[in-house]
Amino acid sequence: MKKLLFILGLSIILMSEDSIKAAEEFSDRVMPNDRSDVVLSYNQAIKFAKRGVVNISTKRRIKARGLKNSAMNDPFFRDYFGENLGSYLPKEKLERSLGSGVIISKDGYILTNNHVIDGASEIMVTLPTDGNEYIAKIVGKDIRSDLAVIRINIKELNPLKFANSSKLLVGDLVFAIGNPFGMGESVSQGIISGVNKSGLGINEYEDFIQTDAAINPGNSGGALIDSRGHIVGINCSLGTKVANYSGIGFAIPSNMAKKIANDLIIKGRIDRGYLGISINNLQKELFSLYGKNYGAVIVSVDKHGVAYKSGLRRGDLIIGINGRKIVNAKILKNEIGNKEPNDIIRVDIVRDGKRKAYNVKLGRLSLMNTPMSGARVFEGLVLDQLTPSERKKNRLDSDVTGIVVAKVIADSKAQGDGFMVGDIIMQVEDIDILDINDLKRAYKLYKKRTKRVYITRRGYMKILVVR
Repeated sequence: MKKLLFILGLSIILMSEDSIKAAEEFSDRVMPNDRSDVVLSYNQAIKFAKRGVVNISTKRRIKARGLKNSAMNDPFFRDYFGENLGSYLPKEKLERSLGSGVIISKDGYILTNNHVIDGASEIMVTLPTDGNEYIAKIVGKDIRSDLAVIRINIKELNPLKFANSSKLLVGDLVFAIGNPFGMGESVSQGIISGVNKSGLGINEYEDFIQTDAAINPGNSGGALIDSRGHIVGINCSLGTKVANYSGIGFAIPSNMAKKIANDLIIKGRIDRGYLGISINNLQKELFSLYGKNYGAVIVSVDKHGVAYKSGLRRGDLIIGINGRKIVNAKILKNEIGNKEPNDIIRVDIVRDGKRKAYNVKLGRLSLMNTPMSGARVFEGLVLDQLTPSERKKNRLDSDVTGIVVAKVIADSKAQGDGFMVGDIIMQVEDIDILDINDLKRAYKLYKKRTKRVYITRRGYMKILVVR
C-alpha cells in the first residue's frame, strides 16, 4: 500500500513538473542593429504622412446673453450705470480654439472632428509644407460620429491613404500626428492597445481604436497612422477627459471615417438606416430565458416605425443582422447606422424560446428621430440617459429622475437659454422629466408661456427661465 501511494505521489509530482513550462534560456542581448554607426529611426515611416496633417484654428462668436441679463437685474449695476448699462456690456465674446485635420484629396478636402469646427464663424488651415494660412469652408459634418469635412481652395496637396482598420491587431505600431496644445506639428509613437471600444460617452456612434500614443487637446482631427504612413484612425482627444496625456487615447477607425467623408463630400450629409427601437444588452439573468448569452433586447418599439410594422416587438432578442452575429447593443447600433435608408435587412430574433426571422425595410434616421440608444437631439440640445456615473458625480439619490445634456449646439436657442453640458433636466413647471417624450410634452403644453426648467448643475439645483 505504501509502495502504491509512493508511486502515485511520484507520478503527481512528475505531472506537475511536466505541465509547468519554463522558457528557454537566452544566450545574449543584442541591439536592434549591431552596427554602431546606425541610428534606429521611424523618420521614413512618417516623413510623407506629416505633410498630410494640417493645423486648424477657429473663431467662435458667443452671444453674452447670460452676463447681460444678470447684470441688468443687479440693483448695484443699475444704480451706478443707469439705463445705459446695456451699452457698456459686451454683446458677444470671441472664442478661439485649435485642432488638426487630415488632407484626403489633392483638391483641398480635409477631414477633421466635428467638435473642432462646430459653431465656428471662421476656420483657418495652416499647411505643413509652406506654413501659410488658408480660409476653409465647411463641406459637411456629422454630429453623431463627430466627423466633419472642410475644404480649402488649393490644388495639388498631399493626401494620405486610408488603411483597412478592420485588419488592425493589438500591438501594431502606430503614430499620432497633430497639433497638441497649439505647439505646431508633433508626432507621438505607441501601439494599438485595443479595438472596438464603446460605451465611452464621447460620440453617439462608437467603435474606437485605443492607443497609448499621446493624444492631447489640439490633436483632435489629426491622423493615427500605421508604420507605412497610412491612416488607421482619426484622433479624438476627448478620450483622455483631462488636460494632460493619461496614457489612453482614442481614434475613430479609418473605415468609418472614410465612409462618412465620402458621403459628406458627395451628398453633404449622412443618411443612416433607422429601425425605430430602443435596445439593451442581454443581462446574465436572462440567458436561460432566451437560451442565448449574446444579443440585443428590444425594450421599446415605435408603433409608427418600420420595426413594428415588420413584426418586431418589445422583448424580442435580436441575435443577427443579414447573417452577422449581434453580440450586444453596440454592435447592433453600429450595424444599423452603417446601412442606408430603404435597405432591406434580415433580422434574426429569439421570441418565446423560438428563433424567427423578419425582413425589414429601414427608415431614415433624422436628428429628431429617437435613436436606438444614446444621445437624443431636441431644440439645440443633445440629450442622453441619466447613468449611474452621472448620479454619482452630481450626488443624486437613486430615485431621482431626469435626462442629461450631452451637448449644446452652438448659437441655438438652448444655448441662449443658458443650458450647459452636464446639466440634468429634472422638471419643467410641474412635469417630471423621465425621458425626451416628457420634455416634448412639457414644451408643447407650455408652448405659449415662459417656462421654469429645473436642472441640477454640478450637484446644485438651478432654475432656467425658458421663453
